[in-house]
Amino acid sequence: MSRDRSGTATTIGVIARSELVRTARDRTAMFFVVLLPVVIIVVIGSTFGGDESVAVGVVDRDGTGSSRRLVTALDEARGIEVETYRSRDTLRRDIRTGAVDAGVVVPTGYGAALDAGDDARLELIADPTSGTSAAVQLSVRAAVGDEAVAIAAGRAAAEAGG
Repeated sequence: MSRDRSGTATTIGVIARSELVRTARDRTAMFFVVLLPVVIIVVIGSTFGGDESVAVGVVDRDGTGSSRRLVTALDEARGIEVETYRSRDTLRRDIRTGAVDAGVVVPTGYGAALDAGDDARLELIADPTSGTSAAVQLSVRAAVGDEAVAIAAGRAAAEAGG
């Protein structure tokens, strides 16, 4: 038995209509089919969208050449506007009020740790409820990673050159 095209189209239409009606009645399915994708698009778009830069406050407690190079690398990084702070408390207040999106504290001993070949830790302060928090963390980590690569390359060149 062969079916003509109109019979097949009618069957497909009936099946599609039946599935749409069943999905429309199921609230959970409607959430996952309609609402969740919209929420994901809005969150990702607000976090990563646009060409705007993020404001990052920096407290340099070390004051060495290494810490100044790090601050310069952050300032030159794409998408980051650096504002310097003298106090960690002032930086925290400005993050809380939204004056800056995040903060980086360069601790005392940062340069000495790098000179000794040890790991140097930074403190990243961000508002976890902020929509830009993830983007700020990625941008800061990328800039710090670039600086770490430059330091490692310098060490390798110094060791190779004696």
